[in-house]
Amino acid sequence: MREAIKGVTQALAVLGKPSPWDPDLKAGDDFLEPLFRDYFSRIELPNLMAKKNFYELVEHLPDGEIDPEIREKLDAIVAVAEQAKPMT
Repeated sequence: MREAIKGVTQALAVLGKPSPWDPDLKAGDDFLEPLFRDYFSRIELPNLMAKKNFYELVEHLPDGEIDPEIREKLDAIVAVAEQAKPMT
């Protein structure tokens, strides 16, 4: 994973894009997708981290590291999901 992070970070710099840790970078599209594609390619497995699953990464962050806006959006999604009723 370290090598994949290094490679994608270098590629972003060559392309003149912000660092993966810059708030101006669209992290999902510009960093995480290429990162996981490269990582799983390196370990010769199919990519097990599709974009639709990026929300799972939040579980691995310390609470203080989660941007308040992200927490707000995820809480809003949970609130809507809790109100959902199955179709009959």
